[in-house]
Amino acid sequence: MAREKGKTPNIEEFEQAREATPPGPMITLGWNCRGLGNPWSVQVLRELMQRWKPKIVFLMETKMKKYQMEKEKFKIGLLNGLIVPSVGRSVDLAMLWSRDIKVEIQGYSGSRIDAFVTNSESGFQWRITGFYGNPKTHQRKESWDLLKSLSQKYQLPWLCFGDFNEIVSVEEKLGGVQRSQKQMDEFREAIHHCRFKDLGYYGPEFTWCNMQEDESRLYLRLDRALATPEWVDHYKNIKVHHLMESTSDHCALLISDDIFVQKHSNQRRFQFEAMWARREECKNIIQEVWDGSQELNSPSGIAARLSHCAKNLSRWNKMVFGQIPKQIQKKREILSTLVCRDKDGSLGSEINVIRKEINELLDSEEIMCHQRSKVQWLGLGDRNTKYFHTKASDRRRRNTINSIMDENGNWHESIDGIVEVVVSYFKNLYSTSYPTHILEVLDTIPTKVTEDMNQRLIQEFTREEVEAALKQMHPTKAQVRMYYSFVGLRQGDPISPYIFLLCTDGFSSLINNAAMNQRISGVSICRGCPKITHLFFADDSLLFCKANSQECQTLIDVLQLYEAASGQKINADKSSVFFNSNTPNDRRCEVLNMLGPMQDTQHKKYLGLPSIIDIAMKLVELGTSCDLEVFFRAAWAIWYNRNKIVHETSSQHPDQIWCFAEKYIREFKSASIICSQGSAKTDGKWIAPPPGYVKINVDGATSKNEKNSSVGVVIRDVDGNVLAACCKYL
Repeated sequence: MAREKGKTPNIEEFEQAREATPPGPMITLGWNCRGLGNPWSVQVLRELMQRWKPKIVFLMETKMKKYQMEKEKFKIGLLNGLIVPSVGRSVDLAMLWSRDIKVEIQGYSGSRIDAFVTNSESGFQWRITGFYGNPKTHQRKESWDLLKSLSQKYQLPWLCFGDFNEIVSVEEKLGGVQRSQKQMDEFREAIHHCRFKDLGYYGPEFTWCNMQEDESRLYLRLDRALATPEWVDHYKNIKVHHLMESTSDHCALLISDDIFVQKHSNQRRFQFEAMWARREECKNIIQEVWDGSQELNSPSGIAARLSHCAKNLSRWNKMVFGQIPKQIQKKREILSTLVCRDKDGSLGSEINVIRKEINELLDSEEIMCHQRSKVQWLGLGDRNTKYFHTKASDRRRRNTINSIMDENGNWHESIDGIVEVVVSYFKNLYSTSYPTHILEVLDTIPTKVTEDMNQRLIQEFTREEVEAALKQMHPTKAQVRMYYSFVGLRQGDPISPYIFLLCTDGFSSLINNAAMNQRISGVSICRGCPKITHLFFADDSLLFCKANSQECQTLIDVLQLYEAASGQKINADKSSVFFNSNTPNDRRCEVLNMLGPMQDTQHKKYLGLPSIIDIAMKLVELGTSCDLEVFFRAAWAIWYNRNKIVHETSSQHPDQIWCFAEKYIREFKSASIICSQGSAKTDGKWIAPPPGYVKINVDGATSKNEKNSSVGVVIRDVDGNVLAACCKYL
């Protein structure tokens, strides 16, 4: 069996060769991680993924529940995979793969995952098996019998790798008692029966260590990659690297015909890190820049100082904080070298010290992730490093753009292509569309500003007036960017809602004008009520008209006129049409044909969910009163959470929203039961106060289960009219 024994290339040379080689068609990673519940192991796995970008990953002994492993596979960027949970004393396994290759699972158990792989470019099909040998010596022959039976199933080129828990010769063992010759012979016989060839290795000679010291230390080569001659003939330049890590007693196997790194630009926009503010050097750097010679009273001078400050801070950050990853890499090189030199176990103590130092550096790196997770972790008092590392990693993954679609529906994956699409999009977005018909829209808006009011409004404003106005706005959102004679606005600025209201006021006036001219009828909820033609909720709009061609055409004309005057565009993909249940099908088709891309809510989903109106109408028609109670209280809880996001920039988990709604449903039903039992004795007659007085009614309620209370107050005049009312949850 081929083996390049003792070949341990320098990591720097390894990296250079990796970057200089063009991407190859196949990279596979196998690792007995000995549990991913340890944050260090999770971090190492993510680093392996980011560094080598394998197409297929086979993991053994993850010691995670299936739902936990499902979450982890998305975090490491592999969307497809099979997870085999442990049953009894069996070992949990997982085979994960990227979406750009085709993998078909053929079989699995607690000791192997078998699949077919098809190369998307060449169409070459081969077989891959992630294998885990039985750790019990007396049951290991069952593993070899399974391996032999697998070899009889298919005739494809075959790669089999993993932790076999056995060696083929005494040369693959260092320390400990003598190995049974029969055990090794049985393993060799199974390899010969399957026509396997050992693919050899680069790096440390052994893949497992018992982590003991001195004479008790034991090394074995338990992990390996085997392949049939047909597979080796296709991948002629295959290499297997033993990657030494500090969190497991097993090396990871990296199998590739070309070691490469995907050349994405690592240049990141400047961000001020919160951890810098704790260092006095940071203050000195900023002070030195702003005391410089650039002109401070011009936009170019301010921009120059900001750029200079960012460069100096970035350079200082690289020198002070950027050394931790390099230290970790250097320690790993030392660890790999020591393991290769440790032939008699005498270096065991030194190796364990290096492992401990690496883990301490990993802790320091976690602290840096805390600072970058954009949460107030010190204020919250949460020391869960896994949580904050996940927050930072998730944000980084969400902010990474791997591909993007242009306005013509074409996908771009290259860096230059992505940049070109983004620049083109924002260039068109922020370029004027040269609106027309503005005066036509303004004519429909009723005049509400008198001449005297206008004279006061057109007076030149002072700096003090601007500062006073800004201070009256929300303190956390006053981020107006001022450049001498004009104000630049962005979404989230305090002035932008007022500009938005001015635009929508024109839209509302157009609809009202059409209604006054009897071109749109609107709807009313009952006889005698005023008709409603439109309702605006923030940036969502509900428009009402009759389902006929005349009113639909009027609605189209209003929308087109508003688009031409404002420069805004109707998003047809997020727009839908709701019909009354008695609207004939031919009338619906006529309206939908006129409105174009908009769809009937009966066949429409928004964000993957059925239309809220469609759900409500079905409940009204088919549901019980209990169904309606659950629906409307759940809808109210969702709307309550929406308001918290908008006004308090905080949100709740969906489970919390449902519990919130459930609690109020239980309280409502509990109160209904008490009322139906007649426990509250009252004749229900309200007694009016004397003339000139008001009457205040106060009531309260207490929940035994929830251990909380609420109180309500209603104020009425002598005629029973409600002047004011309020309630409070205690």
